[in-house]
Amino acid sequence: MQLDPIYVTFNPSEADLAAINQARAKENIDADVFLPGEGKPRYSGQLTFLDNSVDRSTGTIIARATIANADLTLLPGQYVRIRLAVSEQPDALMVPQTALGSSQLGKYVYVVSKDNKADLRLVVSWPLRRHAHCHREGCRGG
Repeated sequence: MQLDPIYVTFNPSEADLAAINQARAKENIDADVFLPGEGKPRYSGQLTFLDNSVDRSTGTIIARATIANADLTLLPGQYVRIRLAVSEQPDALMVPQTALGSSQLGKYVYVVSKDNKADLRLVVSWPLRRHAHCHREGCRGG
């Protein structure tokens, strides 16, 4: 069994497919691998496979990243988290994942208004870091 490089298979949502394909058209997509409980990536590699069909029961796609594993510490079947570098948002607002809510209308956060009241704001969100989400629409810093 080959351990270096090793393959990390994961299942991005079909909602992420457009962003992944757009990034793949421009260049190779870097992938960072996190071990459970760690906030910084320990391994890196590239997205090397994206299936051409969506699983109707889960709404996900099969994807695979090829990861350098020279020290042979990643093992087949091991649970890891993966982050793909599909875009950069230099001025995006970061909020803790726990502040993000979800409803039939979409993702939202509560924002304290000038009247010192909580206002619900719908946001466009995507995971960026372990416990943070990035928002490009719906609220602003300050």
